[in-house]
Amino acid sequence: FSPGTEDKHPRSLAMPVVAIPRKGLGLSDILWLLPTMVHLSLVLSRPLFVEHAGPYLSGWSPVAINHAWGFIVQFTSVGLWGGDGFNFAGLAARFELGPSRFVRMLIQLGAAVLLAHTAYLVMGEAWANKNIRDALPHVKVCGISDGGKSACEVNYCDILDGIAGTCQVKKAGCCIPPRLVVLDEIRHVVWFPLTMRLLAPILGANALLGPLAASVFQLAVRLFPSCITGSWVNPSPHFLRAYMTGDFSYLHLIYMGTVGAQMVALVLATLIKYLFSLV
Repeated sequence: FSPGTEDKHPRSLAMPVVAIPRKGLGLSDILWLLPTMVHLSLVLSRPLFVEHAGPYLSGWSPVAINHAWGFIVQFTSVGLWGGDGFNFAGLAARFELGPSRFVRMLIQLGAAVLLAHTAYLVMGEAWANKNIRDALPHVKVCGISDGGKSACEVNYCDILDGIAGTCQVKKAGCCIPPRLVVLDEIRHVVWFPLTMRLLAPILGANALLGPLAASVFQLAVRLFPSCITGSWVNPSPHFLRAYMTGDFSYLHLIYMGTVGAQMVALVLATLIKYLFSLV
């Protein structure tokens, strides 16, 4: 669903502000470090934004301010680099880039590692652990990362039941079963890249429409009443935390969910476009 692809791809959105290489491989691919590092830095700035914006947004709750910053991060990142520039899952689904995307995916992972070591070197271990490691998202997965101490599991809400208000999702103090970590991400996030793919010809008409749509769709997914995990969309923050803590126990579930959602969206978009071509 990424903007910034070559003109030969009909589903391309408008070119991003910073066009990182998307053809062939070369030394210039080192630029793929930058989008992920900037995105993660913006994600880590969330507490600062909530703290300093609070006095100016007196009628807003911390949760609302938190979502507002998420909107800004998504809009800025998609507008600057394109969705695949900073999102490992989005890049994984870019089959038209061929095998070259795997090298760039490794570079994206390397960006998180580089950011962690830079923080340790420049700011020190105590600061990095407090302001980076502990500020990154953590998933309480039943039997894996909850220490076996969770007294309950979250409720599984059907999407329609969640919208109707007939099912409440429990989060506080409850763990998430491993299968729901994957399933919940796929069933909610799939609509995000699917819509972006199908509306690409329209969104590509203006440089602001693509980032705006991506920000709105991601915010809507996270606010869905049936959304158990809160949705991640991008696995990079989880990878950074896993690297800094050394706990990779549930990271595979994050990648299965985020990449799985992109792959399902790709299959559905391809099928829908094929059916329309028959009309």
